[in-house]
Amino acid sequence: MDDEKILLEFDDGEEIEVDVLGTFETDGREYVAVAPDDESGDVFLFRLEESAKSEDNEYGLADITDDAEFERVSAAFDALLEEGEDDEPEE
Repeated sequence: MDDEKILLEFDDGEEIEVDVLGTFETDGREYVAVAPDDESGDVFLFRLEESAKSEDNEYGLADITDDAEFERVSAAFDALLEEGEDDEPEE
């Protein structure tokens, strides 16, 4: 998914283009992490759902509204980031 970008539209009508950081699975569901192309450091996590798909995509993005689910997904994403840091060669 290198250099893949998608357009997010929020309920208030605001649109932002984000970089897809990657997809991952936890608890038998698929999730995606995206980040705006700015210096904010923000990362957004969404559940991938076939039922939310659009005309041009196989899957759609669904908000994670359950706090417990969000905590599990955030922890899984953080663990993936830590694994990636461990794999990087030291300078």
